[in-house]
Amino acid sequence: MRCEEKKEDSIDVDLRKLRYFVAVAECSGFRRAAGVLHVSQPALTRQIRSLEVEMAAKLFTRSVRGTELTDAGRQLLEDAEPLLQSAGQLRDRIAEAAIRMPLITVGFDRGIAVAPIVREFSEQHGAVEVDLMSVEPEDPTELMRSGMVDLCFVRQPIDPRDLQLIPLYEEPRVVAMPADNPLARLDYLEIRDLLQLRLLQDAEAVPELTAFYAPGGHRAQPRRLTRSYSTGSMLEAMERVAARHGIVVLPASMASLYARTDVAYCRVNGLEPSVVVVAFARNSPSRDVLAMVDVAVRQASAVLVG
Repeated sequence: MRCEEKKEDSIDVDLRKLRYFVAVAECSGFRRAAGVLHVSQPALTRQIRSLEVEMAAKLFTRSVRGTELTDAGRQLLEDAEPLLQSAGQLRDRIAEAAIRMPLITVGFDRGIAVAPIVREFSEQHGAVEVDLMSVEPEDPTELMRSGMVDLCFVRQPIDPRDLQLIPLYEEPRVVAMPADNPLARLDYLEIRDLLQLRLLQDAEAVPELTAFYAPGGHRAQPRRLTRSYSTGSMLEAMERVAARHGIVVLPASMASLYARTDVAYCRVNGLEPSVVVVAFARNSPSRDVLAMVDVAVRQASAVLVG
């Protein structure tokens, strides 16, 4: 039998977005659903908006009564629940079939180099297959709790519930700003230098800036910085920075991934470093997971000593 290419209209359904949709529908709102899913509300909103684009239909409306389903949303909810149940059963059958195949799935955030850890682990445990999965900052906890990844290399903060977190190392954070901003010519910036610039990310991600306005602190500058908004992706954020819409604070290793001539990455006195941790399920981690963690800790210690 020959496999022939067919051209037809189709929708590739992202089951994670579908689970997010069902949670919002059952919780009758984004705030409660975000708490149940252990993701940020802006991240949840972006996922639902993306699902609406893929479905070419508005799924929710907002009214004085809260968040309500549209007719299209009610139809999707009716169809989504059996689909998710079937996907869960499929995952269970696959897991059962692969139970004798030693496999570790390692998640990692952007800019965190896990290849040296995986290479050393594989040299010592050649019979264990290692898969790698890039994760978004809002995803690691859900991915580990669902069993999709066995351990994850991420940056703090991360929800610690049901997880074991082991710090590995720190790296400096920098501020991304338009390359033609006069501040970009300075060797070092101070926190106060950023107060007139708009922050293109959640203010909670940069507590040093909001702390500048703490009771008893400086109040001479207007609080424009805390009136921030979120962007859909880091690529989008860098495009906004280049367009002179504002600034973004990010780890230095991530800055190297988004190098461009119209964006400058500047060091800032007073910015706390980013802490990289390895996270895994607290209850009964496998021997292979613990062996991978041991390699990661040993490599991190060797770098610090060196």
